[in-house]
Amino acid sequence: MRYDKSMNKTVEPRTIIITGASAGIGLAAARELSRDNRVIIVGRSKATVSVAKELGVAYFRADFADLKSVRALAEKLLDAAPHIDLLINNAGGTMSEIKQTKDGFEQTVQVNYLAQFLLTDLLMDRLVKSKAGIINTSSAAHMFARLHVEDIQDATGTFVAYSNTKLLDLIHAQELARRFAKKGVQAVSFHPGVVASNFGNKTSGPFSWMYNTAIRRLLLTSEQGADTVIWLATHRDLWQSGGYYVKRKLASVSGLAKDPTIGSVLWDKTKTLLGL
Repeated sequence: MRYDKSMNKTVEPRTIIITGASAGIGLAAARELSRDNRVIIVGRSKATVSVAKELGVAYFRADFADLKSVRALAEKLLDAAPHIDLLINNAGGTMSEIKQTKDGFEQTVQVNYLAQFLLTDLLMDRLVKSKAGIINTSSAAHMFARLHVEDIQDATGTFVAYSNTKLLDLIHAQELARRFAKKGVQAVSFHPGVVASNFGNKTSGPFSWMYNTAIRRLLLTSEQGADTVIWLATHRDLWQSGGYYVKRKLASVSGLAKDPTIGSVLWDKTKTLLGL
């Protein structure tokens, strides 16, 4: 139970699920939000266990490069959370090369987008029942996407692959908002900024240059990068569902993300890829 000053009464803590919460902005958000909410963190690495112990929260480990692991995660979350107030889809990263996972998908596309889409879909009945909010971590890098709608796995390199997935994450939030608004579900996406974490350590090109040179000193801290997602998590009444946020404000999106028909097309293609 927690006391809400604005309502002048004691209320039940909200249940918030955060993926990619063992480091970086996910960890920073979990640390802040766990003060007044029931937070469940999801991570791939062993650090997830120590983080959960430090924060006193529940945790699950899952590898988004393995869709079987994602499906198992969804079952565990449904058992652990009869009510879900907020799902923060934050898992993902940059990769060192273009290659396939054992599921047969390009790894950046699977880890950053397909696994997130699958998890959200498997939780959707519970999210609808809870009238939940969904936050997708996107990026300003979506402006550099070279997405081929007919083949979302096609990319010329790791930077383009990453940029494509951040556009897909943004459009996913838009389409969730369009499809489920009448059922009480809201969805938004956000850009955290360029954060000096271990996020870009396993890549090449622009990310490698930023994360592995003196320019790193100019990047944001994880706490600074988490500011907008924490603000969104605590100010759902201010959301414009489907919106893309930068520094707590609605921001412009790329031309493809402005196309009113693209979300439905990508939704159907993604469902087909995942066999949903």
